[in-house]
Amino acid sequence: MKKVKPGIRRATIIMIIAVLVMSLLALGACSKKEPEPEPEEEVVPEEPEKEEEPVVEEGVPKTINYFTGEKLPEPKEPTRPVAIVVENTYDARPQWGMDDAEYAPDIILQGEVEGGITRTLWFYADYTKLPGQVGPLRSARPPYIRFSQLFDATFIHWGYSHSKGNYVGADTVFREEMVDHIDSGEYDGLYGRDDTRDVAIEHRGIMYGDVLPDAIRDMGMRVPFNMDKFTILKFNASPVEAGDKSAKSVSLTFSDITETVTWTYSDADKKYKTDAFLNDVARDNILILMDDTEYVVKDDYGGSGSSLAYCDYLFSGGSGVYASLGKSMDITWKREGSKLVLTDASGQPLLLNPGKTWIGWGSANNGGSYEIG
Repeated sequence: MKKVKPGIRRATIIMIIAVLVMSLLALGACSKKEPEPEPEEEVVPEEPEKEEEPVVEEGVPKTINYFTGEKLPEPKEPTRPVAIVVENTYDARPQWGMDDAEYAPDIILQGEVEGGITRTLWFYADYTKLPGQVGPLRSARPPYIRFSQLFDATFIHWGYSHSKGNYVGADTVFREEMVDHIDSGEYDGLYGRDDTRDVAIEHRGIMYGDVLPDAIRDMGMRVPFNMDKFTILKFNASPVEAGDKSAKSVSLTFSDITETVTWTYSDADKKYKTDAFLNDVARDNILILMDDTEYVVKDDYGGSGSSLAYCDYLFSGGSGVYASLGKSMDITWKREGSKLVLTDASGQPLLLNPGKTWIGWGSANNGGSYEIG
């Protein structure tokens, strides 16, 4: 066997290693990729600003009228509302301010008071925007006071019923429930009489709407809300049919001794109208709330020797109807704490359409009934 000299062997090994190193370097150079360019920053198109929806979940809105859901000309810090007692006997009609083109009430509540007659309670979200004359004003009754307190309203009235025997009057409710209220004679220039009608003096009492802001300020009435007592109504962003049932007319008989009020839907302006008040009253929403009532007899009413049966609403909650845009749905309602809870047919919070509302307060156990046509 031929021997290889050590020097030759080392040279051969060195040569092999050098070849391997050069091969590896060449392979690395071939496999090296060019650096990838920096990715361009992705431009995400801005979403168009969404139109603010009037649906309110928490807090009092600053961009809409919280009683109508209608947009305000500009955002405004909200203040607590006022509720005004307005008479509804035949001699009181047509009421001053009910059909005011600019300042008609946001909400009109109507229910029975006594002797088969009804009375109304007008709600305004902005007490600085009232008709020049409101009325005829009449006296306070406990159910109306308590309904106003579901919205933490300052209560405006001309006189009040007095407790006697088993009857608990408005005087006791004002005192014991610490209700902010303004009666006639408490602020000079706020109340007066309109003598242009040939009716008895009690049907001519009015309030001057443009004086009310001064009265609230000067009398030190609370203006911020007590949110524990304020019901926040919820609204659709835009009008939708109330349900799938036809409601071209909505009638309510408050009890078996009262009148019937009928509202008829107009396709022309999409509002409900009635001639019950002898003036041009139109509403976007009709709400009927059926409640339990009881009659409480007060003997020797006003020293006359006669008795009078006051109608007392019990706030029992129950069934009702909501109508808008010629359609209706069944609803339920209840008083929960100091707030009004309205739910739709599926049990969800009721969404009203933007606009003005009439609330008919009927007696479920004393002959009250409604009809949807």
